[in-house]
Amino acid sequence: MNDYVGVPVIDLAKVTKTYSGKTGCACGCGGDYYYMPSESKPDYEQANLRGAKMRVNKIIKAFADGRPVEVFHYDDESIYELENETGTRVVRVYVQH
Repeated sequence: MNDYVGVPVIDLAKVTKTYSGKTGCACGCGGDYYYMPSESKPDYEQANLRGAKMRVNKIIKAFADGRPVEVFHYDDESIYELENETGTRVVRVYVQH
């Protein structure tokens, strides 16, 4: 639960992964994906609950501060995206519906 009035609540239980890195290609070559422990596949994905929580909190704080956060809605998930001020890096949070 967050304490920000009017800010969307991102349910951590529904977060599948987060990304932080360069803008553009999101294959992981320019940044890191963190997967929730329940979604992790040890061969190639990095489970990091603490890192994922930090990224979710960064998105929530940006909403609360009035910074632009883009939200993309797809059939089974929504993606919250926050770019840095120079537009060179991005944080994304992937949330299942």
